[in-house]
Amino acid sequence: MKDQGADMSYRSQFENELLEKEKALALFGVKDRYMFVAMGLVLLGLGTWVFHFFNVPWYIFIILPGIEIAQNIFIQLSIGVFKKFKRWYKFIFPLTDAVGATLIMNYTGGNSSPFVIVYFLGIIHNAMDLGFMMSMYVSIFSAVIYMVMVLVYMRQHPGLEINLYLEILKSIFIIYVGMVSGLLAENALKKVRKVREAMFQVSEGDLGVSLHIEEKDEFGYLSESFNEMLRGLNTAKEQANAIAADQLTSDVLSQDFKGDFGAAFSKMKDQLLYISTIAESIARDDFKSVNYKKLDTKGTLSGSFKMMIERLISFSALMKEQERGNLTFGVAEHIKKGDLGSALNSNFNKLKTIIGNMKESSFRISSSSAE
Repeated sequence: MKDQGADMSYRSQFENELLEKEKALALFGVKDRYMFVAMGLVLLGLGTWVFHFFNVPWYIFIILPGIEIAQNIFIQLSIGVFKKFKRWYKFIFPLTDAVGATLIMNYTGGNSSPFVIVYFLGIIHNAMDLGFMMSMYVSIFSAVIYMVMVLVYMRQHPGLEINLYLEILKSIFIIYVGMVSGLLAENALKKVRKVREAMFQVSEGDLGVSLHIEEKDEFGYLSESFNEMLRGLNTAKEQANAIAADQLTSDVLSQDFKGDFGAAFSKMKDQLLYISTIAESIARDDFKSVNYKKLDTKGTLSGSFKMMIERLISFSALMKEQERGNLTFGVAEHIKKGDLGSALNSNFNKLKTIIGNMKESSFRISSSSAE
């Protein structure tokens, strides 16, 4: 079951990321807008004064860039200076762009203007970045303002024959383009959000999630790879729990998983099982079968364990010599260190003293008897 706190945390993070994304898109739109204004002025200038295709009044060359530049200055001040960017700003920017495009169209052929393509560029751009709702918002506004421009153009040119039915179909087509591009973009954005949400839950330590994207596209294959990765992580988690519970013979430890992480984890399991085997031999007091040569003295656990085994074997050898009655050798310095070694050395010395005293007493008794 999804943790509610983690879900709220993800939503909060997602909203913050969405705001940052909209800021970045707004700043990116500033560059696009300057490029659009520059190209538009060049094309209008060529069409008006060189090729005489259009009859654009001089003041349009001031109003058009003025609208776009004023919007760009507002965006740059809001984000860069005042740090007060609001999410509803995104609904204003496409409107001014559409108004600018409509203004150009009114002076470059009206319903036959080549600048109608600006509508579609604005619709597709917003759809790809912000999804279905934004695409429909921009397309509907563009279709309405296009029809307004057509009606104004008809009043300005009363002798011009314009098929109003065809213009209505154009407006419907604008909305249709917005709907299709919006649906396609929204489908992709939903998949991205699914992946982001699943990744966020994993980053919070929840390995019980899974990613379900049924389509056989890049996102579908990505979800399969993601779920495969999660299966590996869950196997590692189960094995770590088994190791923490000191269940080194558990069946779950027999499972392997791929990659460098799996190889490192397998090496760790082998090392722990090796240490466990040595510990079992020591527990059975079977030092002869102990093979500790493979233990790495550089490791913290294995190095300490190897040192412990060597001391135990030294203690065992010392006890065997005592068992044989051989008290002629001294206890090595490295064995004398520590509580157990010190106690063993003390007992060994006391035993030698007692036996020495017993020998001396026996010699005295035998001497007295001889006298």
